[in-house]
Amino acid sequence: KAISVGRDWLRKTSLLPPDIGDGAIQEHLKDSNRVIVTFSPIEPTPILSGYPSITITVGSSNLVLEAQIRWANIVRADVYQLMSADEAWQLVSSGQAFLATDLSKAKIDAGSEVVGKVNFSKISIAYASAGPPGGVQYLEPVYVFEGRIRPEGSKTTYPITAYVSALANSGAPVG
Repeated sequence: KAISVGRDWLRKTSLLPPDIGDGAIQEHLKDSNRVIVTFSPIEPTPILSGYPSITITVGSSNLVLEAQIRWANIVRADVYQLMSADEAWQLVSSGQAFLATDLSKAKIDAGSEVVGKVNFSKISIAYASAGPPGGVQYLEPVYVFEGRIRPEGSKTTYPITAYVSALANSGAPVG
């Protein structure tokens, strides 16, 4: 019901973008009887960042209490010059990627240098918001490498993801 109320409110206020997705319940705050609904664009997908999105807080009696609109003008005709997957892999293998992993179960302190073996088994394209802080934001394609890491001295592997800008001649992403 909250998703429907949010979409209807956007339509009535002429704020409904044509490329809006289905919407999802982000959170249900039972103590204050509020539901937070998030809408994302239909495409491109997946989007790694929280933007573009529309977040609507629906209160009791299906009243919209707050709306946060962080939307991008997404044009399908935008052309990106992508680097090859091999070039992206060279950046990952030379340590020029952003790595994300959760090693809390490995009992490794945050900020510690981790040595181990990584096996990447999947590559895909996702999108992240980029641009200078306070400036114009845009969606940038990103290569996503997924795999497993086995820290030195451990018999257990953990999920790891490496992110590399997919744009040729772009430098490091800002967003």
